[in-house]
Amino acid sequence: MTIGQAPRPSYDRATPVLIVDDEYMMVEVITAMLNKLGLRDVDFACDGLSALAQLRERAYGLVISDLKMAGIDGLEFVRRMRTDAALRHTPFIMTTASRDLGVARQAKAAGVDHYLLKPFRSDALHAKLEAVIGEHALMLSRMRQIEAPEAARTRDVRTIASSFRRED
Repeated sequence: MTIGQAPRPSYDRATPVLIVDDEYMMVEVITAMLNKLGLRDVDFACDGLSALAQLRERAYGLVISDLKMAGIDGLEFVRRMRTDAALRHTPFIMTTASRDLGVARQAKAAGVDHYLLKPFRSDALHAKLEAVIGEHALMLSRMRQIEAPEAARTRDVRTIASSFRRED
């Protein structure tokens, strides 16, 4: 890697990202950083309610949301995502200028995967992307390992049940 070149990501560059921020300048800055990191499929919403509607229309691989927004704030937004079965596993990075540890704890309790303090640089965003997407892949892998034996047991029960029906 040469100086000024984006690091090679471990995440899929086709991952669709939704930025949620009521400050358009931040949306532009984060979009430029994501583009520099190879992520070009970037949409945005200016508030949590609009973002929830967009998330129900399209599957996003990552949400990056501000904490303080008009309407529902970032905490309420992530809480609503985490209670929605279709959205609950979407990786979520919260951005904020707040240095209050209490806010960080609230964010974690609400379901935020990672937290970025503003202002941040593209290398900090890259590190969070690597972490959150890597953690998400690990979680999905573990879920599949748990679901696979259950699916096999269900298949076995169906096989046994069908053999009883054939003997009648």
